[in-house]
Amino acid sequence: MDILLEEDKEAIGEVKLLLRDFQRQIAEPFAGIGAILEKSFGILADDVKVLAEHGWYVPYSVGFHDLRKLGVKLNSERAEEVNRFMVKQVQKKRKDILKMLKMRFPNRRKVLEAAFKAHKKGDYVLSVPVFLSQSDGICKEITQSNLFGGKWDKGQYVPPTATWLSQYRTESVYRFMLEPLKHKAGFNAHKSQFNPIGVSRHEILHGESVDYGNEIISCKAISLLNFVGEWIYEASKHIESLNKT
Repeated sequence: MDILLEEDKEAIGEVKLLLRDFQRQIAEPFAGIGAILEKSFGILADDVKVLAEHGWYVPYSVGFHDLRKLGVKLNSERAEEVNRFMVKQVQKKRKDILKMLKMRFPNRRKVLEAAFKAHKKGDYVLSVPVFLSQSDGICKEITQSNLFGGKWDKGQYVPPTATWLSQYRTESVYRFMLEPLKHKAGFNAHKSQFNPIGVSRHEILHGESVDYGNEIISCKAISLLNFVGEWIYEASKHIESLNKT
């Protein structure tokens, strides 16, 4: 789906300029390619981060151009447009997401099927906690680290997955797509923080919130679950393949 509006042309222009810079650099004896890649990935990492702050985790089906446009929309305080787009993406792909998760994590089949069934029926108060808890459990299964929590060290947030994340180079596509893991925001936000989602995983699972049961938050929780089962899983397999060579 193309969500391009007139005011989004600036975002697409930035991507085109980055690609033009890359083409110019590659025509030379590969001088400066690393810097160009780092700059491009840095911009996209910021988009991934701001989406996660609002509870959205980008699937494979969203290309880099749409990712850039979504980031611009959120920075322009157009969250409702992003919500509409991402809800449609999740609802369209939820069967495929469930199929993928059951294939990769067959021991979780019954729990996942029950949660997706509740979501389909509109029982969001039941689906959301399961999506969040399974996201945490699958992350631990893949990385041996929790998805949520973390600690502060001299004013800097250290995520539970810090050691696992250190395996990825700055210019790696996995590094910038895994950007949400490096920040205490979105579903991982502390209740004292400003949180665009309006509720955190802690508040939901510890019974502190009772007004999270709506389609948008359930779709956001699915997007997080998909992020873990898709991006974190694939990133882990990528490292495994490198270690074998």
